[in-house]
Amino acid sequence: MEPSARKVSKLFLISGDPCKAGTISYAWISPQGRVFEMKGSEEHYDWASDHLEEYGLEGEEGEPGNRRDPREIFVEAGWLKLSNIFALDFSRKTPQKAWDAWLEMAYDCLRGERAPQAFLSRHVYYYEYEVGGGGRGRDKPLSEFIRHKFGRAAEDKLFEIALESTPSRNQWQESPRGGVRWARDPCSPIMVSYAWVSPKGEVFEVPNETEGHSGWATKNLERFGFDTPPLIPGEEPSSWDALLVFSRAGWLKVSNIFAVEYSRAITQKAWDAWLEMVYDCLEKSEYPSALLKRNVFAFHEDGSDREHLDRFVSKKFGRRAEDRLFEIALAKTAPLSSFRSPSPQRIARRYFDYSSGRAGDPK
Repeated sequence: MEPSARKVSKLFLISGDPCKAGTISYAWISPQGRVFEMKGSEEHYDWASDHLEEYGLEGEEGEPGNRRDPREIFVEAGWLKLSNIFALDFSRKTPQKAWDAWLEMAYDCLRGERAPQAFLSRHVYYYEYEVGGGGRGRDKPLSEFIRHKFGRAAEDKLFEIALESTPSRNQWQESPRGGVRWARDPCSPIMVSYAWVSPKGEVFEVPNETEGHSGWATKNLERFGFDTPPLIPGEEPSSWDALLVFSRAGWLKVSNIFAVEYSRAITQKAWDAWLEMVYDCLEKSEYPSALLKRNVFAFHEDGSDREHLDRFVSKKFGRRAEDRLFEIALAKTAPLSSFRSPSPQRIARRYFDYSSGRAGDPK
């Protein structure tokens, strides 16, 4: 007998485990850093509705359909809404004590992880409320998010905890600024700041001692003839502005071969340089068939895409580029049993021109 939706929601969606990406209502964190966990099937909305008066927060009167969402009231008052450590709602009023409580949860979750590399490369999806209503949602890999919010020392601690759970040090290297970093390998999905690729296809690796892509971009604005980016009135200069300048000028931001960011100005030469990285990684991989089925996360002005590596290459570069992927993988694989034979329909589509009724060369 299949489990009921109610049982599934209790066991998974409202599991009480902040480390699970499926948990949707773990806790509220107060501006003082106190954690209020949801109980049973209680959700953020229920808890917020019941505690407005207790914390001196007033809801707006009116018909049920016109009343303000109590969750927004708490978030705008500086509370941190925590679905799980990978899903957050906050505002500019959220103080450091609340963030510190979240960071300790992230550290605790990492200590219990069997696969720290995969854990650190997971994306944090966050929504920042703006003054006067509305807001914007973004996402970043966990390690990059922590560096952005807490600084290099907090990120160093992340890698130190992960290192304790890793039996081999061959994936690590010492950071010139202290702590540890993943070895500079674009093939590793944990690498968060590998390189910039210029519109001409030139690859500029980002040194570990810099502040990632944005730090490199800030230091190299004049070198590539870019003006200092315009600043938002009333705000301090931000290295993220420099990052946008390079991206909008057609540069490809490569965290690793599975995570790229670009704009509509991207050039084919830049993509070709990325494709060569993919081929090199496939040549070095001990498990090529598994690598082909890893997801590529591509972020751009119109949103984001997620595709298996082989499908992503096929869409961006065509069938011949995909064929080369499988040729490299096949050459490195002794048993053919791990590869699936193409279907008769796929063979027909590639070798037969239905519009003319004639057989043709594969495209």
